[in-house]
Amino acid sequence: MTSPQRPGPGPLRGPEGTEPQVLTSARQAVLRVLREHAAPMTVDEAAHACGLHNNTVRAHLDALVEAGFARRFRAPITGRGRPAWRYEATLAGSEAGAEYAALAVALADQVAELPGATDIAHAAGVAWGESLADDRSVPSQATPREQLRVDFDRMGFAPDDAPPGRGPGEGEELVLRQCPMLDAARRVPHVVCTVHQGLAAALVEAAGGDPASVRVEPFSVPGGCLVRLEDPGPGAGR
Repeated sequence: MTSPQRPGPGPLRGPEGTEPQVLTSARQAVLRVLREHAAPMTVDEAAHACGLHNNTVRAHLDALVEAGFARRFRAPITGRGRPAWRYEATLAGSEAGAEYAALAVALADQVAELPGATDIAHAAGVAWGESLADDRSVPSQATPREQLRVDFDRMGFAPDDAPPGRGPGEGEELVLRQCPMLDAARRVPHVVCTVHQGLAAALVEAAGGDPASVRVEPFSVPGGCLVRLEDPGPGAGR
């Protein structure tokens, strides 16, 4: 008999169930190419840069996406035919990803001991989200939910659509399947999860939504954290 799935997201996974630090040398090389390239890459571009066959590089790229170290998306439509897939490194797959996670965990533990820790954490999350939004090269035409999903995907949270069936008029939901700071989130959720609440609110506001409409519900569903965007009601603008 299988045990029930533990509530909350999982850690960043390595390819084929391994830990992130034991990426194969070939996948490390492909990830390094993604990090160093100024723009998202097609399979052809990555294969040329690595000196490997397209099919080999495609398999490595898909493994990096599965592990949370890269994201895959369709290029904008510019002509006939389906646009190519493009790949880029996520925050978890960036050169500074491991260092960022270690520093963030240490800071979370320190903030947890301070008076007003949740207020500090929320303000930090808002500032983080505003910084990420400011770094976008062009204004996004996505809805707040779509943009939030893209942003969380880039940061390695592996967002997924929440199962339907919560009833009409209750808004939209995402489930975060991975967490770059999972151990710290379980230890000091009032800090880490509140940072993520502020982060989500700032990203939604930058995309034209109401920051008060978004709520992060930590460890609330099997295998993930729920992010709920409440319906602003009739007559409300985007």
